Amino acid sequence: MQRKQVGRTIRTLLRDSFPMVERANRTYDRSDFVELVALATGRDQSLAVASKIHPGIPDSDTFHLHLKAATPTDVFTTFQARLDELLSLARVLHWLDQAVDVAIDRHNEPNYGAEQSYMVGMERKAGTNKAHAYLTSQRLGEPRLTLDLQLLNALRDQHGALADLLKQTLGRNPNLRSLLLDKGFYTLQDIQLLLETGKDFIVPIPKTKALHNVERDLYRTRQRVGVTARFIASRRYRMGEAGTGPEIVQVIRWEPDPEEPTGEGWFAYACRRETTVNEFDEWATRYRTRWGIETGYRTLELFRRRTTSHRYSNRLYLTLIAVLLDVAWRLVRHARRRRGRSTFSLPQFLLDTQPEPVTATA
Repeated sequence: MQRKQVGRTIRTLLRDSFPMVERANRTYDRSDFVELVALATGRDQSLAVASKIHPGIPDSDTFHLHLKAATPTDVFTTFQARLDELLSLARVLHWLDQAVDVAIDRHNEPNYGAEQSYMVGMERKAGTNKAHAYLTSQRLGEPRLTLDLQLLNALRDQHGALADLLKQTLGRNPNLRSLLLDKGFYTLQDIQLLLETGKDFIVPIPKTKALHNVERDLYRTRQRVGVTARFIASRRYRMGEAGTGPEIVQVIRWEPDPEEPTGEGWFAYACRRETTVNEFDEWATRYRTRWGIETGYRTLELFRRRTTSHRYSNRLYLTLIAVLLDVAWRLVRHARRRRGRSTFSLPQFLLDTQPEPVTATA
């Protein structure tokens, strides 16, 4: 795929992902707003700065005024359709055939606006305890792609969002190996959803006083992993009051840790089934690859245009277009790598989003 083709592909993606509200603006059409986003992305500038470079494109105020006429549902529905198109392409090319782990995470973006219906609570950060929040699922093998994103709000909690996320993720990448989540998903409702998928999963267990008691009990029955200095112990456990909830397996792995007073640290996680000591150990090791999703989303921030607008539709669009650009970049990079060609670096890819210069008319 040539550089010019990449640029055209990205601009088409941007255009199709922009919600066009009927009669929202009579001066500019969808392509004009796309030119502004493409220019700002390519030059790593704000929309306000980018709009001053080329005549004939809308300024940032007009851009935000148009998005203000779109509902969050308009923005999100358009995003899901474009993400489906990108991932369908990867499936047709058999790039998603290999079974890989999928990481699921929650992201809280601090917010200071007044649209309470789209905010959720969080631990205080950057001077606020309110956030725009969403869940994501991401493949942890090449190509490393975002498979889905689901929104949280005052009427849709984490459990509801997780149910839709799992459905979309399994539909888009059914041949996955296991699901890796953080300890925030260790709840009876969320664990029940994970069990219903029939897939292996790993969810860390918060280190409560009760778990410390379990660790002391299991310590006596732990088994060494091969010739290593690591040890494993497990037990079957039924969650909920009086053991009326779903049954899981709790696993504890001990390993050397010079920072601990005893010289040994331990990690506890929940999974769906019993297996061998070696596989329990392998699962704990694989879980560490989950943290790659954090690195991936730091890279994604390079695509995201900043705004001072508190309007949810506007902020949501700039977040979701960043996700789409990240997926597009990873697909192009994977395609070139498979052909033995040099891959586009992230700066090069951003450069390819720039439109051709617009000349002022007399």
